[in-house]
Amino acid sequence: MIGAAAVGALLWASVAFYGGIEYGWFAVMVGAGVGSVGALLGSRGLSASILAAVLAVACILGGKLLTLEWSLSEQVRTELPDSDSVRASFDELRQDAIVFAELGAEPSAEQLQQFMETRGFGKDPSLDFAEGVAQELRWLYEQKPSFELWLERQRGNRRTALAEEFSEALWSNLDLYDILFTGLGIAAAFGVISRAGMADMEQWEANRRAEARRTEAREAVAAQRDASDSGNDSDPG
Repeated sequence: MIGAAAVGALLWASVAFYGGIEYGWFAVMVGAGVGSVGALLGSRGLSASILAAVLAVACILGGKLLTLEWSLSEQVRTELPDSDSVRASFDELRQDAIVFAELGAEPSAEQLQQFMETRGFGKDPSLDFAEGVAQELRWLYEQKPSFELWLERQRGNRRTALAEEFSEALWSNLDLYDILFTGLGIAAAFGVISRAGMADMEQWEANRRAEARRTEAREAVAAQRDASDSGNDSDPG
C-alpha cells in the first residue's frame, strides 16, 4: 500500500503541475486506489483499513507538497535562468561589491546614499539595504564566488522566499471543497479494505454452508447404503 500511495502522490502532482489544476475527485480516486491495492495484497481487518486511510491522507498531502516543490523549482529557474543577462548582473554586482568595500566596515549614511545613487540602488538608505544588499555585497567581495556558486545562492534565497509565499497561499486557499473530497478519499480507502473483509467473510460463510450441505448429502447416502446393506443381511433368501 505504501508503494501505491507513493504512485498516487506522483500522479496527483503530475496532474496538478502539468495540468495547472487540482481535481477534487482525484482524492477519491487515489484513496480508492490505495485501498484496492491493499485489498488485492490480502490486507484485511480494522488495522489495515485504518492504515489505508492514513496512507490516503499521506498520498494527498504528498501530492500537494510535490506540486509545491515542482512549482518552486520552475519559478526559480524562470526568474533566475543561466542566461547572459543574469551573468551581466553578476558582473555588475561584483563591481558594486568592490566599490562598496572601499567605503569601509561602517559607512556613514551620507556615504551609503551616495553609493546607492551612483550604483543604481535608489536614493534612500534603508534597513532592507543594510541587512540584505549590503551583506550580499560584502559576501561577494570576501568570497569572490564563481557565477555558478552565486547563482545557486541566489536561487536558494529566492526559493526560501517563494516557499513561504506558496505555503501561505496553499493553506489560505484550503476550503470546504478540499476538506470534503479529502474526507471522501479517506472513506474510499477505508471502505475498500472493509468491504473486501466483509466479502471474504461472506465467501467463507457460503463455503461453510456448501460444505455442510455436501457433508449432509454424504451422510444421507451413507445412511441409505447402510440401511440397504442391513436389509440384504436380514433377508433369509
